[in-house]
Parts: sequence; C-alpha cells; structure tokens
Amino acid sequence: MEIIFFFLFGLIIGSFLNVVVLRFEKEESFGGRSHCPKCQALIHWYDNIPVFSFLILRGKCRACQTTISWQYPLVEFLTGTTFALIGYLYLASRPLEVETLLATGWYLTLASILIVILVADLRTMEIPLVFLVTGVVGALLFVALEARFFSSEPRFGWGAVWQMKLLGGLVAAGLFWALVVFSRETWMGMGDVWLAGIVGLTVGIEYLLFTLTLGFFLGAVIGLGLILLQKKQLQSQIPFAPFLVVGLFVSMGTLWINPGWLSLFLLPVSTSFSIGKMFFSM
Repeated sequence: MEIIFFFLFGLIIGSFLNVVVLRFEKEESFGGRSHCPKCQALIHWYDNIPVFSFLILRGKCRACQTTISWQYPLVEFLTGTTFALIGYLYLASRPLEVETLLATGWYLTLASILIVILVADLRTMEIPLVFLVTGVVGALLFVALEARFFSSEPRFGWGAVWQMKLLGGLVAAGLFWALVVFSRETWMGMGDVWLAGIVGLTVGIEYLLFTLTLGFFLGAVIGLGLILLQKKQLQSQIPFAPFLVVGLFVSMGTLWINPGWLSLFLLPVSTSFSIGKMFFSM
C-alpha cells in the first residue's frame, strides 16, 4: 500500500517537474494553468492526469492534435518509480521515527531536484543554477542534521559520517573543477562541478569512487554507442549530468538493498578507511 501511495505521489510530482523544466527553459511565469505549447489552449484537469491522460489522448493535444512529447509521461513515470523505490527501500525498512521521516522527505526532494537536472541537461545541455544551489544547500543541511541528531557514531573524530560526506563533497567538486579548468570547459561545465558536490555530499568519500566510476562508465558506453550509430561525432559534446545522476541513484539503491554488494568493488578503499580509523582511534 505504501508503494502505491509513493508511486501515485511521484506521478503528480513528476507532472509538476515537467512544468518546472519547460517554464525555466522558456523563462515563463509559474503562475496560471498548463497550456498546449503549440495552440496555447488551456489543458483541462481530465487531460492533465499523469501518464493516463497521455495514453487516453494517444499522445496528442485534444484541441490541435499536435503530438505531445514523450518527455511528459517518461518523466512522470520515472519520478513515480523513484518515489516508490525510496518509500520501499528506505522508509519501509526502518522504524517509523522522526529521523526516518525527515530523511525520507529529503531523499524525495533530492530525487526531484536530480530529475529536473537530468531532464534540463538532456534538453539544453544547461542546468539552471537555482537547482544546483538548492541541491548543495539541501545536502549540507541534511549532513548537519545527520551530525546533530541522526548518527549513532561520534559527532567528532576521524571517520564520523558527516565528516566523510563533507570530504566526499569537497573531493568530488574539486576533481570536477580541475577537469573543467584543465579542459577549458570542453569536457564538462561548471554545472557538473556543483552536481558532483551534491553527489559527494550524498554518498560520502567512501562510496564516491563507485558512483563516479559508474557515471563515467555509463557516459563512455552511451557516447560510444551514439558514435557507432552515427548520431554523434568523436568531438561532439554530450550531457554528462544524466550519467552522474543515474550513477548516484544506483549507488544509493545498492546501499539500501545490500551495502555488501559494493564491498567487492570498494574492498581496497574500505580497507584503507578501516586501517585509518583504527590508527586515529588509538
């Protein structure tokens, strides 16, 4: 029952995220009802039900029969599925306490921000700064809450969870900033630096290697595939944010399902951190 609730809630949020992406792109006001971008006809509530209205209308505007982009149902379904997984893997597996509710609320918010970033980068290869700043500030606030209220580990001392997350954010952002400066923004842009900071603050330094490796691997595979299909050329740029977002989603999902699965990939990293904790605790 909880999964269904989170899925339906995610569908509604996904519909709103579509509006956010498109209105930011066109620099339109967020006031007023949704309308067809072609004929400007207002969309009635029964034609604005996430996913289902698209299927009923067969992907066309009721007023002008213009084809509706598949982006709308895909983003709605992606958000609904992501919300359902967060509700199932995180909330359902923990005691129903204030900490759990706050953490679930943050992860739902973070997922929404990341989906907006993913779609915006795919559409225009540009990410509105407001979403990046919101993500970084939100991640920092959540790390502060973890340090003050959530963590059962020592609040101070080498290896505390909040310190590992702060270090992850600094390392990730610093690495991407160096890549941007070295390539003179030909490999990636400053938006990727902000996004890397969000990723590092979320997974921490211990799982940063896996997340970034997965993101770069997905980018390389997709990029090579596009070149082989002659959709892109070797010197063409492709948006990197979607691969980083997917890498983060996979990492977080794996940590919630079974953290031990990452140990095979992270064995050298985990061993070094364990030795370091033992050394500094002596």
